[in-house]
Amino acid sequence: MTRLRTALLRLGPLPAALLLAALVAAGLIAARAGGALQALEWLVHDRYLRLQAPAEPDPRIVLIAASEAEVRRQWPLPDAALAELLAAVLAQAPHAVGLDIYRDHPIPPGTAQFDALLRARPEIVGALKFGTPGQHGVAPPPALAEGERTGFTDMLLDADASVRRALLFLDDGGEVRYALALRLALRYLAAHGVQPQPGTPDPAHLRLGPTTLAPLDGDAGPYVGADAGGYQILLDFRAGPLPRFSFADVLEGRLPPQALRERIVLIGVAAESVRDEFTTPLAERMPGLALHGQLASQLLRTALDGARPLRLPGALAQALWIAAWAGLGAAL
Repeated sequence: MTRLRTALLRLGPLPAALLLAALVAAGLIAARAGGALQALEWLVHDRYLRLQAPAEPDPRIVLIAASEAEVRRQWPLPDAALAELLAAVLAQAPHAVGLDIYRDHPIPPGTAQFDALLRARPEIVGALKFGTPGQHGVAPPPALAEGERTGFTDMLLDADASVRRALLFLDDGGEVRYALALRLALRYLAAHGVQPQPGTPDPAHLRLGPTTLAPLDGDAGPYVGADAGGYQILLDFRAGPLPRFSFADVLEGRLPPQALRERIVLIGVAAESVRDEFTTPLAERMPGLALHGQLASQLLRTALDGARPLRLPGALAQALWIAAWAGLGAAL
């Protein structure tokens, strides 16, 4: 340390300051590239999202969630009960209905009635689990297995087990799968005259309305060497606390008359015993059903409201930013 100090003094004030700034910048860039700053950067990112969180919910998305009491009473629901629930929801003429309940095999009674309803109503999109090399997937409902009426519900967890990213597409090598929230958003947008288009400047990217959704870089922002497989975007969590009703509210006629009309309706579970809750940057755990609603809302706001997607600086931009501030400090 003494030798370094002596060498710096021999250089003179300004060259010494520039050299010290270069050393500090190089150390910070190396620390970031090694992932040492990732936890701190996540904290800053999460704080920013909490400051931006809206007070008002997006009224275009409605959740129908089985409560803990309903799950304890009977779960899984037989096909007849699920068909009755779907019929009551469809009676209010929503634009799209996402069934966020895995149903890859029959649960009688009422299987024929349930399958007939799925085939007859194009508003319904069924859930599947894409799976990973170490985790089995779950097939969609057999009545929806063909065509464009299924969507995956897989989640991306960061190293701290928090959900900050969402997948729009996944490719198994033979077929490109769409996320459940994306399928629902596209149905809603089609009813408003908006179709997905090639992005600009890269036509391989997805454009909704005026905005291109560029996929996330694995080294952008707080991420270092993240798996950027599939087509990932950052969640902005600006949909607010989405309107929610229970299964009983629907089946017992307690819904307001226009509560679901021309909306996206997501049907699923919000019960701790089902273990479908995730940590989020909003300092609260959120059921997977609500996360799909957040993504669907984000896509609608991008296409219809002119909302700008979250953008993160790449690794090179961050290195230049660190070097610029170090140089400014040296000059001062």
